[in-house]
Amino acid sequence: MTTRCVFCGAEGGLTNEDVLPLWLLQALEDTSVTGTVIYRQSRGSLGDVPAVHSRGGKSLETKARAVCGACNSSWMSQLEQSVGSFLPELVRGRQMLLTRGEQQSLACWSVKTILMLQHTHKRSHQVVIPPSDYAAFFAEKAPSALMTVMAACIEPPGHGTAAEATIQFLAENRDMAAVASLMAQEGGPAPVDIHAYTATLQIGYLVIHLIRIGSPQLIAGLSPGPALGTYALTIWPAHDQQNWPPRNLAEAGGLMALARSLDSGIDVPPSAT
Repeated sequence: MTTRCVFCGAEGGLTNEDVLPLWLLQALEDTSVTGTVIYRQSRGSLGDVPAVHSRGGKSLETKARAVCGACNSSWMSQLEQSVGSFLPELVRGRQMLLTRGEQQSLACWSVKTILMLQHTHKRSHQVVIPPSDYAAFFAEKAPSALMTVMAACIEPPGHGTAAEATIQFLAENRDMAAVASLMAQEGGPAPVDIHAYTATLQIGYLVIHLIRIGSPQLIAGLSPGPALGTYALTIWPAHDQQNWPPRNLAEAGGLMALARSLDSGIDVPPSAT
């Protein structure tokens, strides 16, 4: 069991943090339904067998004892407040305009939430997101230069039933050796570290997809790709005002289409070659 805050490193005084705030869960039609949080480990090496760890329980019981009271009550609380006026509308699938500031706030809140969701599972299963990413997020209170964040919209499972309150989360290692090989082929610089992973979070209609690669040059050239251009909005780095929602992601292959975006949306910028 961790005894230090995963963000600031303070010893002791950890809180049993609600990963998803009550006000957000109330935006779903039925917060009493049993939801499932899914965590997957895949080392990405040839011959490895991915292991799937799932945890069921009411969404309101999704807690993590990993942060100190100071972090919980200060900057983490501020991140939640920054999305409070529009995030419920996104999880309901309502039409709206996302300003640059709202995109930035949504990306910051999403990465914080994804980092926390890893700690809703046994420590032995927390192998996808490295500790360095928690420290980097604490320092900047924002996604790092090694991350890009996309937002998509898909009809929840069991639309029109209590199943709409199901929360789904998947984090998966990606093969950093393949990333390094691609950079070498393009004449780019070596990666800054060995970590690469994707994480997907679905709450109601809202889907957030985080891609983290240990190469700022490769991240700078990452986009949803032609096949996903009208289905996923890049919100980190933020753009000018964008229309929400994009087209239904189910038309492009659902959540797996986002997972494949890492393989089809890479373009190494000329400045990196």
